[in-house]
Amino acid sequence: MMPKLTRVRENISNWGLAHAFSIVPMNPRHVNLHLTCADDFGWVWTRSSRSIDSSSFRLLKWPSEFCLKEESSLAAVWVSFPNPHLMSFIPGALK
Repeated sequence: MMPKLTRVRENISNWGLAHAFSIVPMNPRHVNLHLTCADDFGWVWTRSSRSIDSSSFRLLKWPSEFCLKEESSLAAVWVSFPNPHLMSFIPGALK
């Protein structure tokens, strides 16, 4: 369940952004956070906290073809390879 928009605004206001921002609700699952400064974008993108009122969220840079009605077929995945071979660090060897 997504937190109320007022709570989202309050939480983002406490991030210490240097410039103005706007939040526009897109649907019950998506909001558009518009930042007016590249420095704020870099800072927000690297934040470790990704929850508001115990609701987790993901920041995504939406492509121009983003469609609210379609679920993305892409997913972020963390993969760990313990003790990788030295050849793993040579980009050409990974192709």
